[in-house]
Amino acid sequence: VYSWPTVSPCAVDQQIENKGYESPTFVEDKLINVSGFDALEYLLFYAGADNACPSGAAINRDKLWEKIDTAELKRRRADYALVVAKGLAKTASALAAAWQVDKGNFANELATAGKGGKVYASDVDALDALFAALFYLDVRVKDLKVGVPAGLHDDCKAERCPESRESPWANHSKENVIANLEAALQLFRGGPGAAEGKPGFDDLLVGSKAGSVAKQVDADLVAAIAQAKALSGSFEDVLGSEPKKLEELHAAIK
Repeated sequence: VYSWPTVSPCAVDQQIENKGYESPTFVEDKLINVSGFDALEYLLFYAGADNACPSGAAINRDKLWEKIDTAELKRRRADYALVVAKGLAKTASALAAAWQVDKGNFANELATAGKGGKVYASDVDALDALFAALFYLDVRVKDLKVGVPAGLHDDCKAERCPESRESPWANHSKENVIANLEAALQLFRGGPGAAEGKPGFDDLLVGSKAGSVAKQVDADLVAAIAQAKALSGSFEDVLGSEPKKLEELHAAIK
């Protein structure tokens, strides 16, 4: 449902120009970067009359984009957004069903890993999958969502790179990072809140006589969430007024 950090607003604009979204199998046939949440954000929140393609692209070279007037462009963006939104809703419903006990019952696949489950050959494989999900915080959230805009990653060649923030059109980057941190905390604890009685990574550490590590990771996640929530305004606002705050968030996540 989401291709970030691989995004292509130009590819979305090309679909606007050729009305590719009108195909009944558009969502199934096209790459996720023109039919995912990042494409939907661009369609809903970018209202400019220009496109994101280089001058040598056909829609500019052959003046195809110029033939679309303002009203028609708005209509096409809306029609395209509706197609993408319906596709995302369908996929989200399928994902939710995969977890429901009376349907996919995926939680049982985790519970029976190595003991009859079809997805994971062993409990170690299942644990590795959960760890990989937690590791998203390092390679995606810390480095790309926070580090690049703050100028702390090699992908940024300037002092700051605000144009590289995750959500440049809706300016929802901060909220996305908070959601990622809160999801990681739920994975670590085994559920929402304190998740008492529910097995999580913290219990695995306690059982391995590393209870102090479990407490430290939990405390650090809680602190990072609080730090992100305390930022005033969007990432764009912070980079303009208090860029050091984003560097501090990067350090907290690390």
